[in-house]
Amino acid sequence: MSTDTKTKGTALITGASSGIGAVYAQRLARRGYDLVLVARDTQRLRAVADRITEATGRAVEVVGADLTDRTDQQRIERLLQTHGGISLLVNNAGIGATQPMVDSDVESLDHLPSDIVMDVEEMVDAALVGFGRHELVTIPSLPDAAEWEAFDAARRAMGPRLSRSSVAARYRA
Repeated sequence: MSTDTKTKGTALITGASSGIGAVYAQRLARRGYDLVLVARDTQRLRAVADRITEATGRAVEVVGADLTDRTDQQRIERLLQTHGGISLLVNNAGIGATQPMVDSDVESLDHLPSDIVMDVEEMVDAALVGFGRHELVTIPSLPDAAEWEAFDAARRAMGPRLSRSSVAARYRA
């Protein structure tokens, strides 16, 4: 267990009860962040929090919330606005399976090619390297930063022209 009581601040992580969110929680606690963990499954979230506290000694707060519910969204928004220590947001909540695995269509679960699916822990560790480098966007599978820089420059140049009140001249008949 870590005995370091200094904190880098508090990270609020949504979708933290399993998968990517739980790995972010573990890694950020190891890096010295206290945590606010948010997810629908409070029991599973509490188990993650207990494991992290035991392993790292970090303070971990659990907040049960369904971020598809507008009331819960507003509650988390208020928490972000009023919690003085939050210095990092990992907005990882996603829509998961809607039925038990045993009732799922097995064919529909195997729809992603294996060559594009990255190991969760490897992906999170790589993303945190980018975070440590102060990168605004980290794409762990992109080998050349110049490719991202070219894309970002094109996106920024095009951005102001994407929302206009009239049709572009090239589309007029």
